[in-house]
Amino acid sequence: MRTFVALARTGGFTSAAREVYLSHSAVSHSVKGLEQDVGCRLFDRVGKKVLLTQAGEMLLVHADRILHEMGQARESIDPLNKWGHSRIRIGASSTTCQYILPSVLRRFNEDYPEWAITIKLAFEPLFSDELMFIVSAGHEWAVSGNVIRMQISKQKFVLYNRGSQTFRMIEQFFQRDGIGIMAPWVA
Repeated sequence: MRTFVALARTGGFTSAAREVYLSHSAVSHSVKGLEQDVGCRLFDRVGKKVLLTQAGEMLLVHADRILHEMGQARESIDPLNKWGHSRIRIGASSTTCQYILPSVLRRFNEDYPEWAITIKLAFEPLFSDELMFIVSAGHEWAVSGNVIRMQISKQKFVLYNRGSQTFRMIEQFFQRDGIGIMAPWVA
């Protein structure tokens, strides 16, 4: 587009080549490729001069807008090439988000105040997991081959600490099912 606009403005291949820092032949090939791309002639060649055709005049209006938009796009993108003016995406577990990221982001914000910090929370299940009772080979559940529902609340469990998400999920599951955990052992 720059070559096309330069040729339209200068009216000559040599002048346009000088303006866009290309050879005469590179300008000629560029214009020929553009004409093939749009499917029509854009210039009438009159001796060493070139004049825009009607299609060329129409394209010039759009080309000026395109080049102006490209200039604005470059200006808006340019700060992203400087340190501290970009975006970082961090994927983290809920534990990391809760216990580690707040202090890290606070410190980062102090060191790089020009960075805008935006937090988006999303839960993306990666897999399904299954929790199971593990009992000794001599336990009545192992011997019978099944868990007796009424006995669940009388068992002692080794679970994650009470603040963990896993503990809360197990507790909610038992509560929904009407099973109370009497006195679990908590690791």
